[in-house]
Amino acid sequence: AAPEPRPVPARTARAVPGLLLRPSGSRRPRHARRLGRPRGIGGLTDIVSGPTHAASVGLVLYGIGEDGKVKFIPEGTNGEDYWTGNFRKFVIAGENKTLCTFDYANQEIRVLAGITQEPAMLKSFKQNLDPHKTAASLVFGKPYNDVSKTERQQAKGIQFSILYGSGAKALGEQLALSKDEAQDIIDTYKSRLSKVGGWEAQSRRQGVADGFVTSWFGRKMTLWAASNPDPYIRSGAERLAVNAQIQGGAADYTKLAMIRAWALLKQAGLWGTDKVMLTMNQHDSLTFEVSDDLDMNKVRDILQEAVVFDARKMFPKLQIPVFPRFDVDWELG
Repeated sequence: AAPEPRPVPARTARAVPGLLLRPSGSRRPRHARRLGRPRGIGGLTDIVSGPTHAASVGLVLYGIGEDGKVKFIPEGTNGEDYWTGNFRKFVIAGENKTLCTFDYANQEIRVLAGITQEPAMLKSFKQNLDPHKTAASLVFGKPYNDVSKTERQQAKGIQFSILYGSGAKALGEQLALSKDEAQDIIDTYKSRLSKVGGWEAQSRRQGVADGFVTSWFGRKMTLWAASNPDPYIRSGAERLAVNAQIQGGAADYTKLAMIRAWALLKQAGLWGTDKVMLTMNQHDSLTFEVSDDLDMNKVRDILQEAVVFDARKMFPKLQIPVFPRFDVDWELG
């Protein structure tokens, strides 16, 4: 017989209406029952049901719907099923608490703009324009307001393919284009946003030659595969040489935001389990649980000051480039 799972806090138990998602690669609890293997949810694979406790699972995301069902619709270019819900709904505030969540708007694209100092991207953020629509306007040679949703989506795919180091084959599969068509779009993008294209090529060469890259905060990230004789494995180091600088720098900024949030909330006497606590962090988002007897607007103002800051002033000795302001979008409740 399966051992009894360790009890979980009442707040967590109330928040779980029957579904648990776990990261791929983590061990499934012995008491859990597999219900299916959905595709298209990034690293999250198995859906399991049963008593839950974070210690055995690693990451708990709370299910939605009292019936314990997750909706899927076919919308992948190769027939994959994609979950249509909102992961935010998986997290439910405890009793007499309200969630206060923010996202950094286009955080990684802002990092790319800052690192490359691409004039078109910097201008787009300065004018509060959509960065993907701006890129599409340049790639397809059309006025900004004439860019279609499909063209914007293609430009977005290109920009993230650069961030993640993927190539024409992966982009073509994503956008339902042939490999040659995808490569043509990538080449056009890199020629018209030449600072991005030049930076990416230089990062790949220099990263493999040095065996490491650094984030814009100076954190060193080793590329262990850079000296591997196998070209396929070594190409992974080339991709990481680009990605680590973008996502690594964005992660550094978010980690500093967490420290600043703790410090300012503590200074204001608002940090604690009965006041404000950080309950979840994602790469570009933080979720706080706020006691209902506190002024939510006051808490948000403190957090706003904490999570949007000028890194150049914090680290004047580092050669941090001028980045577009890291604006945030708030969601209360």
